[in-house]
Amino acid sequence: MTASLTESILNHHFEAFDRQDLDDVLADYALDAVLMVHEKAYRGQAEIRSFFDDFMHQQLPPESQFDLLNMQVIDKIGYIVWKAQTPNQMFEFATDTFVIENGKIQYQTFACLITTKV
Repeated sequence: MTASLTESILNHHFEAFDRQDLDDVLADYALDAVLMVHEKAYRGQAEIRSFFDDFMHQQLPPESQFDLLNMQVIDKIGYIVWKAQTPNQMFEFATDTFVIENGKIQYQTFACLITTKV
């Protein structure tokens, strides 16, 4: 896996997320992919779909302001740092790590610090 292919897959993933196209977001994941977040691990596309369906509509809706602060890619690993503001909350710091295998996201980790706007 080359860094340029990893970067291309991640850029597609970000664009699909920005368009709120859940099917296109999921197209980037392997069928048996794993998404690990602080409360649990989502295994397979059906579970990952449920995470993103909630996340895109409840946590980071379309009217949010998203800022990608850093993206690093080495071979098959992608790492991003970002922040965002929604009408109700602030993602003060967020990070994702992606492992790409056979042209698909095989593993992803996600962590963030969220504060509620007063």
